[in-house]
This record gives sequence, C-alpha cells and structure tokens, in this order.
Amino acid sequence: MPCNNCHCPFQEILAAKDSPSSAEFQCLLEDSVQHVSFRHGEVLFMQGQPSTCLFAVREGRVKICSHNSEGHEQIVGLSSPDSSLVGLQSMGDERYAYSAIAASDVNAW
Repeated sequence: MPCNNCHCPFQEILAAKDSPSSAEFQCLLEDSVQHVSFRHGEVLFMQGQPSTCLFAVREGRVKICSHNSEGHEQIVGLSSPDSSLVGLQSMGDERYAYSAIAASDVNAW
C-alpha cells in the first residue's frame, strides 16, 4: 500500500543498508506521518526527553543544540529545509541527545 503523502520525506531511508522492504516501510509510514507546525522559539524536543519523534523540515530552520549541566547552550547545528531529518541521530536511543528549537516558523512532517 503506497504512502498517502506523495512527497513523503522519509523515502531516503529506504536507500539505507538494512532498511525494511519498500512495502513494509510504506505501511509503517502511512498512519504515522503527519504535518506539524512550530512558531519561532517553540521546542520540537528537549535533550533528555524520551526519543519518540522524527521531523522532516519542509520550511524554516531548526536550531540543534546541547545543554551542559549548568544550563549553557551550545549550538551544534542548524537544519536546512527539505534536507534535514531532525531527531534521526537519537532514534536508536531512549532519549534525545540534543534539543531542537524552531529558529524560525517551521513546517515539518
């Protein structure tokens, strides 16, 4: 069953080694992919929270940062529209290793 979203941003994962079959992957995505929006300054997720979501940024920018024990922020990256899967680095972990904060208004899947 094909993904209902003809512009599904997660198709690049299919090219990865050890990826699920195309049909299996599309079934997994069909009911999971949804459009979300964040306003400038809103938090997509915080470092240390349970790792439960992956965001494909369609429009806008997301600041990727880590916080030390004293609360100081270190920016470690900035997403680019249509080329970033925010949260991917932590998907194999129980908790996010960094925070993701909207650096502008953001539209994502």
